[in-house]
Amino acid sequence: MPRPVPRRCSPPWPWPVCRPIGFSLPAFRRRNRANWRAFCAELAPLPATLVLFEGVSRLDRTLAALAEALGPRDAAVCRELTKLHEEIRKGSLDDLARHYAEAGPPKGEVVLVIGPPPPPVAPADDDLDERLQALLDAGESVNGAARRLAQETGLGRRVLYQRALALGGDSTS
Repeated sequence: MPRPVPRRCSPPWPWPVCRPIGFSLPAFRRRNRANWRAFCAELAPLPATLVLFEGVSRLDRTLAALAEALGPRDAAVCRELTKLHEEIRKGSLDDLARHYAEAGPPKGEVVLVIGPPPPPVAPADDDLDERLQALLDAGESVNGAARRLAQETGLGRRVLYQRALALGGDSTS
């Protein structure tokens, strides 16, 4: 089992356990409700592992709010890193929120590591063709339709552009 490496700074040391691909460290934030909602809205689209410091007294509420705002993401609650009573609990944000709501707040320092959002599920080929055709019929250019659908689906714009041309789109429009 991978273990954190003892050092002075906690954010990098869960990495062997969580395997991030890029990360963001929005560790400190204001706690009023409006700022919290704005903070969560800013985090939701980030395609990176997130690292947050949290007080143990509000851990269950924070996990529940993050689960609501960020959706089904994997996470780890890393407690007392590099110390004798080190604990790393992994699961979905919902599962972790339920666990800490039932078990009560842990003791010590806590670092939350939240995985990136799951990759978008690519639609079926027939559905792609229908959506491209609908955009083209609505007057969208081939390039515009491909770009828009690429943003929505996460697929490559060039692939979608070629599909739109094959559907009979005019590349000059």
